[in-house]
Parts: sequence; structure tokens; C-alpha cells
Amino acid sequence: METQRPNREPPAALPPLAEATPEANQPQRPMDTPKSQDESPAAASLFSVYSEFARVLRTWFVAYGIGGPVLLLTNDAVQRKFAASGQAAHITLAFLTGVALQVLLAVLNKNATWIAYEAERRADRKTKTVYRLAVWFTNEFWIEFAMDMGSLVAFTWATYRAFVIVVS
Repeated sequence: METQRPNREPPAALPPLAEATPEANQPQRPMDTPKSQDESPAAASLFSVYSEFARVLRTWFVAYGIGGPVLLLTNDAVQRKFAASGQAAHITLAFLTGVALQVLLAVLNKNATWIAYEAERRADRKTKTVYRLAVWFTNEFWIEFAMDMGSLVAFTWATYRAFVIVVS
């Protein structure tokens, strides 16, 4: 038996809720990839997979960048070798640089998405330079790729240098 829902309008300050449609079950999309009328289910599926990989990679990068120095500094024998090498500050800085790149990327993406969200709520904001900049940023894949590669290079260098110190 189907129950009828009362016909209530949402408060003026809130956008109306999406009805239960197949589109409502699609993955949430950032503002740089609005769902067009002609987007295929394959494209939506690929975006969902990309989004999950990006989230997992960022989590691993941050965990590795914090965990690496912690492991090097919590073992007394390793810590002594590490300190005596004269490279402790450089290696720690490389680990933290990798983390900082990921945190910076997350902050930039978060703010760009907020700007787009606000522009969807108030169309007059779409004419602002900050909106155009946010859209540009999220459409430029090379920025995310460069920061990921920067983190990977920093972690690889730090790990290699730490390994050489620990096994020497």
C-alpha cells in the first residue's frame, strides 16, 4: 500500500530535496563535473571509481607521511642512527612536505566546492571571479596530478634516505 506524502514546501532558505529518481542514487559529483543531460552511465560509474581512488590515495599519503617519521623516531636504536646521520631534519621535512601537499590540495578542493555550492544556491555568484577561478581549479587535472607526484617523490626520497641510514 502506497502512503501519500503531505505536500509541504521546503523553507525558502533550503533547496528542495531531490525526489527518489535514478539520478538521486548517482554518486555525488563535485562542481567541476556537473551531470549533463547526455552523460552516460559509464561516465558516472568511472567518475565514482576515480573519486574513491582519489580519496583512498590521499588517506594513504597522509598516513604514510605521518607514520614514517613516527616509526623512525620511536625506536631508540633507529632514532640514534637517524640523529647521528645529520639528515633527520631533511628526511622529516620531506615526509611533512608530502603530507602538506595533500592537505593543501584537500583545502583547495574543499573551498572550490563550497564556492560552487554557494553559486548554485545564489546564481548571482556565478559572475564572480572567485567562482570562475574555482571552476578553473577543479577542471585542471594537472594540479592534482602534480601534487600527488610531489608527495610521491618526497616520500620516496625520504624513505630511501631513511632506509640507507637504518641499514648502515
